[in-house]
Amino acid sequence: MNSDWTTSSSPVERFEAFRALDDDAKASWLALTVASSLEAKPDYSSAKTNPLHARLASILEIDVAKWWRPTSANFFDRVSKGTLLALLTDVGGPVLAARYVGSKKGEISTSCEKLFAGEAITEAETKEAALAWVPDAMRFDVVASVADAEFDESVDDEAPETAQDDVTSGDDIEDPADADSDEAEGALGSVNDDHALIAAE
Repeated sequence: MNSDWTTSSSPVERFEAFRALDDDAKASWLALTVASSLEAKPDYSSAKTNPLHARLASILEIDVAKWWRPTSANFFDRVSKGTLLALLTDVGGPVLAARYVGSKKGEISTSCEKLFAGEAITEAETKEAALAWVPDAMRFDVVASVADAEFDESVDDEAPETAQDDVTSGDDIEDPADADSDEAEGALGSVNDDHALIAAE
């Protein structure tokens, strides 16, 4: 942008020079001024959404879910199995989550990717809820959740599941069914706490 109008030492002359700019130039300077006055959100782990961001999103009618969908690579593989079960409960109820209680985390992650992309065969209400879901840190109208903080870790607490895990045997191996049951019971029994799990803030 042409900044010649700012060079004069006299505020009156600068004002008149600005007035002489064409409408497009004035609009560009106005946009720059407004943009520079906006406050970036410095701490994505803070409790509440930036109210100015929320207001701008409302004016612009921004629907994040239409522009970004969670996948195994960018989200589901980065959170715990308990979080995935809590998410399934959130969009489809305990019955949906119960279907995956005995599944490995990788299998649940793959299923979640299809579900939240609208590609899974499921009830209309569940599909609608899944397609509208985004992590709290990407929303403009909610309090940030613990899940966002977990996602920000980018490295899951759980050990990677490999083929070796499936073929290893011995008395020192914990029964996976027991582990899954314990975790699932905790996830399904306190959905709000677990879902207080979901961005790379």
